[in-house]
Amino acid sequence: MNNYSYKLAISSPSPEEAEKTMEAIKNLISRLTPRQLNQLVDIVTTAKMPAIAILASRLTREELDKMAHIMQNDPIKTELAKRYLGL
Repeated sequence: MNNYSYKLAISSPSPEEAEKTMEAIKNLISRLTPRQLNQLVDIVTTAKMPAIAILASRLTREELDKMAHIMQNDPIKTELAKRYLGL
């Protein structure tokens, strides 16, 4: 398996809040299935990283955790969200 390193800049009111956001991102990634993780890698490698950075900077840790939980455990809500977004 290949290892990839990325630098991610997060706008945050404090270093502590930025650290909490990074922990939430790590938590989100750890909950992804291999297929979902591959999709995330595809997103990152196709220059869509700015969208992920925007999500990370605009959502709270709790919101990112909830998003991760829904993505992993509720495919119906995930599909509804994709349709709402036109994806």
